[in-house]
Amino acid sequence: EHDSSPDAISLLTSLPPEEGIRVEATEDPSAFNDENLSQFDVVLWVNADGEVLDTPQRAAMERFIRSGKGYVGVHSAAGTGSSWPWLGELVGAYATEHSDRPLQVEITTETPNHPSTRHLPRRFRTAETIDRFDRNLRLDHEILLSVDRDGFLPRDRDGAGPPGDERPISWRKQFDGGRSWITTLGHGRQTWKSPQFVRHLVEGIRWAG
Repeated sequence: EHDSSPDAISLLTSLPPEEGIRVEATEDPSAFNDENLSQFDVVLWVNADGEVLDTPQRAAMERFIRSGKGYVGVHSAAGTGSSWPWLGELVGAYATEHSDRPLQVEITTETPNHPSTRHLPRRFRTAETIDRFDRNLRLDHEILLSVDRDGFLPRDRDGAGPPGDERPISWRKQFDGGRSWITTLGHGRQTWKSPQFVRHLVEGIRWAG
């Protein structure tokens, strides 16, 4: 559970009609079946963690993406379903380390022409927890946002990684017939009140769909 989860659900289920996005929120894994998923264009996992779907539910999720649909993972999604290799490929990586508190970081906008980032400055500061991943996401993903160790304000003292160790914050790719868009922002309640973050997420959902 994250303190920001109620804020996330409140925001997503009350997007203004002009956004053209209708969100149905659930914590019930039985919703992952072919009939129910056929109503949607995107599956959005917000602050998910652990093993959340059983084998038939996982199969329905795989068929959903292979039919040309989209996946959006927010914040801790990269730490979810570590026993499900397909999900690891969909998300792109598993988080192997996670800072135990939000850090003041400077984020770099690496792809300024994407709809989910074009409104963001080249560099901006925020408070966020930072992950380290089990693979190099740059090999087969377009990195949208990143932070390097030199951008931690103050310097990260968790001992995870050498100076200059860069960490992706947001990325995207085409995968298995569908689309995957990830942002690891979203830990704190204040993030969900940020117009910059909300636009980042809304345009990510729109791209995935």
